[in-house]
Amino acid sequence: MVRLLALISAVAGLAACATAVDEADGPEDDGFGGDGGFGGFGGMMEPTTTSTTSTGGFDGTGGMAGVGGGMGGQGAGLVCDFSHLNTCATASTLPPVKGDESGPDAVVTGDTSDWFQVDIVEADGGIFESDMSFTVTLDIPPGMDYDLIVHEGPEGSGPNCNAAPMFGQPSGNSETVSHGWDDSQPIGGEDDSRWLSIEVLHVSGDDCGPGFQWTLTVAGNT
Repeated sequence: MVRLLALISAVAGLAACATAVDEADGPEDDGFGGDGGFGGFGGMMEPTTTSTTSTGGFDGTGGMAGVGGGMGGQGAGLVCDFSHLNTCATASTLPPVKGDESGPDAVVTGDTSDWFQVDIVEADGGIFESDMSFTVTLDIPPGMDYDLIVHEGPEGSGPNCNAAPMFGQPSGNSETVSHGWDDSQPIGGEDDSRWLSIEVLHVSGDDCGPGFQWTLTVAGNT
């Protein structure tokens, strides 16, 4: 019995101690956690011109677009065609030229090979003999070479492309052909006129157009 009472007393003493501990601790509440510390400030960059790490600048303005393709080169130069414009049979006819009197010359210019025909006419019908003559002159531009060829037809007839050719005699930048014949029957005689077939033949040189034209002159009574 005594032991039982001692045991009960011991248990009661333990309970009292536990109560004292609980009272010392106080009632259990949900506490709030403390405020976290402030984060540190990032370091501020000191302005410097030698730093290898710099703040990026503004985007640069784009450069001007390149100018479009360059100006085109000059076009190809004038292409000259020196081939014949016609044939002896289709030659251009020049005004008639008096072969026995003074009168206007027949003059023509060009810059290619060409054929012409001209009548050297008998103009003097007097009783005295008046011989016939002509001179064909081809003036050639510098740097160019043309040949002058003349075919003289028979008296009182038309052109003869098959007549023996007379070639121009060069003199400087010119070539000439001259010829004459008698007025065989001055009174009531036959017509002593003669047709000339004249060829201007390109030989060499590459230029044509203004400044590079030849001049053909047919003069009578020379």
